Amino acid sequence: MSIEEMFAPAFESNMGAPASRVGMATRGIAPDADKQKRSLIWEADGYAKAQPGVSGGALKQKALQAAKTAAFESAKAFLDGQGGAASAPYRFPQPGAAGVKVLQVTDHGMGADGRYHVWIKGELSYLLDQQQSEASMKNAAGPLSVRVWTERKRYRQGEQVVVNLQGNRDFHARVFTILSNGAVLQLAPNAQRKSDLFDGGLVHQLPDMMLNEEFRLTVAPPFGEDRILVFASEKPLADIATKPAGQGLSLFPGTGEQLRTLSRRLMGGAGATGNGGAELVEAEWRFATTAR
Repeated sequence: MSIEEMFAPAFESNMGAPASRVGMATRGIAPDADKQKRSLIWEADGYAKAQPGVSGGALKQKALQAAKTAAFESAKAFLDGQGGAASAPYRFPQPGAAGVKVLQVTDHGMGADGRYHVWIKGELSYLLDQQQSEASMKNAAGPLSVRVWTERKRYRQGEQVVVNLQGNRDFHARVFTILSNGAVLQLAPNAQRKSDLFDGGLVHQLPDMMLNEEFRLTVAPPFGEDRILVFASEKPLADIATKPAGQGLSLFPGTGEQLRTLSRRLMGGAGATGNGGAELVEAEWRFATTAR
């Protein structure tokens, strides 16, 4: 699809009255194998006590390691508290401090108490197997799960694409489509859907007639593989700078990878103090577009 041609005039939907579509059972093709990437974005402080003969650089590295360890232990305790260990067993691909990917660092240096202080924001990825992932969609007490899909995996020129979105509990989300030419378009929030909050358990659709959303996802050249990308969390997500693209939507002036990085960096606190964090689910769906 192209941005210029995707905004076709509103079409008469044969999907039924709007009220019948929210919370409906999924129809047509069911979502395939789990396409969710689950992680915890966590903030933590780390300290290293000054020692004779130990340089400032070495102390900083010790403090950084302590912060990563604190982030892992705190995030794991949070996940266990969400019912993860009991109802949806998980595993960390790389447990401990080694599994913490540092997204942001604030170096507070040597404090009056003789300790070197570092604050970090880090990401800890974790996995559920396919059976556990499918079960998690029915368990509101377990780890956050969000899935996204379209009715088909292949669309022809001129056809309309409707995006379906569902979570196991209430969640905040930003929804993007990455077109085959690399353009990144934000589908939600938008001019008509200003909130990023979605009710858990229901099937939400983009565009949604109930909200009078103006845009339509109309298949047009260039053809290829398009992607729907969702970033979801139990906490509100920070705004991402975009440019108006018409019909209430907006364009992200970067690549999909840049979007992934920025979405993680913007989660959590202001960047200098604070501990704790939130779950992040990145759900993706791919479909092909072709000429008639």
